[in-house]
Amino acid sequence: MGMQIAIAFSAAVVVVLVLGGLLRSAARRTRWQWPRRSGGAVLVATAPIGLLLASAVSDRALAVVGGALAMALFGLIRDKVSVPAWVVPIVMGTVAAAVAASGLRFPFGGVPAVDFVWTVLWLTLVTTAVASTGNADGQLPSLAGASVVGMAFLAGFARQDAAALVLVALLGGLIAFLAYNLRPASLYMGRAGALFAGFMIAAGAIWVRPTIGRPESMLVALMLVAVPMLDAFVVVVSRLRHRRRLTVRVRDHLAHRLVAAGLRPSRSIRLLVAVQVSCSVIAVFVGRSVLSLAVGCGVAGLLLVALLLTSLRARMSGEAPGFSGWVWAGVFGLAAFVVLAAVPAAATAFSSRSDMLAARDNASAAARAARDGDSARAAALFAEAERQFTAARDRLGSVVNVPSLVVPVLGSNVYAARELSRLGVDLSRSGRELAEQVNSDQLRFVNGRVPLENVAAAAPSFDRAARTLEASKADLAAIPTSYLVSQVKDGLRKVRSDVTGAARDASRAAAAARIGPQVLGPVGPKRWLVLGQNPAELRGTGGLIGNWGILTAANGKIELDQLQRVAALNTLGNPSTRVLNAPRDYVDRYKRFDPTRTLQNANISPDFPTVSKVIADVYGQSGSPPVDGVIAVDPIGLAALMELTGPVNVAGWPTPITAANVVDVTLHDAYAAFARTPERADFLGDVAQESIKRATSGDLGNLAALSRSLGTAADQGHISLWFEDRPAQHLVDEIGIGGRLPSAKQGDSLLVSNTNAGGNKLDYYLRRAIDYSVTVTPSADGREALTTGTIGVQLDNTVPASGVPQIAAGPYEGATDRFVYGQNHSYLSVYSPLSMTGAQANGQPANVESAKELGRNVFSSYVDAFSQAGTNLALDVAGKVGLRKDGWYDLTLIHQPTLHPDRVTVRVAVPAGYQVLEARGLDVVDGVATGTIDLDRTRTVRVRIAEAAGANLWNRLRQGS
Repeated sequence: MGMQIAIAFSAAVVVVLVLGGLLRSAARRTRWQWPRRSGGAVLVATAPIGLLLASAVSDRALAVVGGALAMALFGLIRDKVSVPAWVVPIVMGTVAAAVAASGLRFPFGGVPAVDFVWTVLWLTLVTTAVASTGNADGQLPSLAGASVVGMAFLAGFARQDAAALVLVALLGGLIAFLAYNLRPASLYMGRAGALFAGFMIAAGAIWVRPTIGRPESMLVALMLVAVPMLDAFVVVVSRLRHRRRLTVRVRDHLAHRLVAAGLRPSRSIRLLVAVQVSCSVIAVFVGRSVLSLAVGCGVAGLLLVALLLTSLRARMSGEAPGFSGWVWAGVFGLAAFVVLAAVPAAATAFSSRSDMLAARDNASAAARAARDGDSARAAALFAEAERQFTAARDRLGSVVNVPSLVVPVLGSNVYAARELSRLGVDLSRSGRELAEQVNSDQLRFVNGRVPLENVAAAAPSFDRAARTLEASKADLAAIPTSYLVSQVKDGLRKVRSDVTGAARDASRAAAAARIGPQVLGPVGPKRWLVLGQNPAELRGTGGLIGNWGILTAANGKIELDQLQRVAALNTLGNPSTRVLNAPRDYVDRYKRFDPTRTLQNANISPDFPTVSKVIADVYGQSGSPPVDGVIAVDPIGLAALMELTGPVNVAGWPTPITAANVVDVTLHDAYAAFARTPERADFLGDVAQESIKRATSGDLGNLAALSRSLGTAADQGHISLWFEDRPAQHLVDEIGIGGRLPSAKQGDSLLVSNTNAGGNKLDYYLRRAIDYSVTVTPSADGREALTTGTIGVQLDNTVPASGVPQIAAGPYEGATDRFVYGQNHSYLSVYSPLSMTGAQANGQPANVESAKELGRNVFSSYVDAFSQAGTNLALDVAGKVGLRKDGWYDLTLIHQPTLHPDRVTVRVAVPAGYQVLEARGLDVVDGVATGTIDLDRTRTVRVRIAEAAGANLWNRLRQGS
């Protein structure tokens, strides 16, 4: 970017010098004065230079440059012919409106339509103010350059490439034009150059993006044009006091007053430029959050007041008779308008509050009823909410409240309330129509069958509801929050959160309604391979594959074959002919564990889609018909299913097995009960068989209840799905129940994965604590960061010192010379985008293998945790990770499905010269972002880092802190 800026500046200087020289020569040869008077027109060549060098040019950039060129053309016309006075504001307003239509905004009112008007006024008035700053030699280009320099820096620091290049080119052109415009001037700006530069400055001040939010950014824009706006203010007040027309030509600008106060013309211009340069520098520091807004505004205000007082020392000719009655009438009329606009708006807001609150409560109750499958109650509650929201909308939208919309602060709050009531009506109506059109009783999962015909019929209704929610989410996001009072802002934040969640659920429901009929066999049977995972013997995707079976779906009817032990799958067909078809990183890591013939080792990898493809491929190589997908479930997933089926009775077990006890019964109690009968070691498969049999022969309720009960278990990885069908797989990945690892392309991440290598069931007693302490140092450009730190993994084995059956506590038969009772022998893998620089096991140097998998580095070692003891592996890591915009460091903590959530402690520190500005998901304590998380699902924490006060100033400006 630095090279493009240098080229843009240099090219603009050369082009303006050449064109200016040609114009001056033409004027001298022909004695034609028009080129001299309109010499500033050569500045229009600077804008195309900036656009041509930009890597990407937005519609807004084209609109700004197009508007400036249109103003230059209008100026040329005015320089040649006389134009009626009334045409000028019409043309300027039209051009400003066209540019504002591109999305450029001066956010003064907080209401989109009103802000459009304010933007048109800003562009028109600032253009006029800049273009009218005086005709003294060198004044206008010098003063314009003083404003543009601040805008160019702000755009460059904000990485607005197109804006920065256009503004830098304009700055180069203005400086070059001084070669012809300094005293004695041979070329003059004329209306063409003045209007072009004025419009670019007016648009540039609100085109650049400060790091501070609205409405504070409005003050940055004002500082960038502080001297021209002060000049315009002084001129308007002076002419009103002297009862002159505003368009009359009078020498009453700041420059004229400074000369009248005793300064030479050249010094008065230098003083104006110096004040504007100072204000522009302050604007850059404030706009990049290096200087506080209060201090910046205070210093800029003092400079402007000093300039104003100095100019007012001048004794201008003529006695001022004072403001006319029309001026005072206008002032008092404006004050009366604000009062009269505020009173009815406040009364309406107060009277609508009760309806809005009641409507919100009814809508929430309706949503709960819909999730519970009570369509009739949901429809009635949504209808009542719709009525109440409509009443509030009608009152807030009354014509008597329209004037309040143009009053800053008041207008934005009235507008937000109107939008909330309008969206409430739309959402309530959509919910009512969905509840009326989609009877949840017609979407019940009964006797193992999903009513595909009803699902297909309901799909359009789900689609409409999803579109309504997505549109409402976008509308809510578009409501400006800068001027909202705390009560309205808090309410808006809650509604946004609720609608975002509802939109996500509705999108999933709509997608499931579209794809479900395809994967449930409407035109032919679909076959899924069902895997039972045992997390008491951990594997990457959750647990040892102990049982398997085939789930068949035809026309919505689901049936499960008898579950078998995994040994039958291992010996299916001719195992010796099987080939491992898998990604290279999977082959390199796991081929040694022979996953094609020992399928319980196929899921050592933590990525369920990869594992599923391998298992489905091996199953097909065994001579069996291909499967359409893979489903894995563990006892926690069974517990979620049992919440719907109720208790099940399994032969040989004395009491019913319920959602509350299934985990302990299958992973603990059964091993003690069947210690003498190893053939019953697959008791978990028996429970799964009975549970699924019960589910496919009874009434599980409507699909909403089914989704709610199974959703949490699936979200935590205790139920995972993979489909060969790509649209279906895209859906489960989008929903987050596909067991796919998050992308490793952005930010930092950490995954700790255990694989039981001792042939026991001791992971029932395993507790993991993970400590991740890092120091993050952003690069100079703020796009990446050097990250160094330590990953500590503590494994605690809580198995009793005696009394646990050998089948659970080990050692297994034939391994008594290798293992002892209660020894948890685990293959521990740590996944990270960083590189390993050192490793210690229990404080001693350790050998840890390093490899690549799933786009990350993975560090693995065998570790042992004995009964009532623990073990620790610590890895020193370092490397670069990408940072998000504005210095955000993201850390994704990836969850391995385990019986007990990991206890993860995170500490993110920064080196001297940097500071942690804020954190999400962590607390900031003594300058360090820290927190402890029970990792029951994959989560992301975020930390914003910037250079501290007193650090390298240039880097602080680049990073916006």
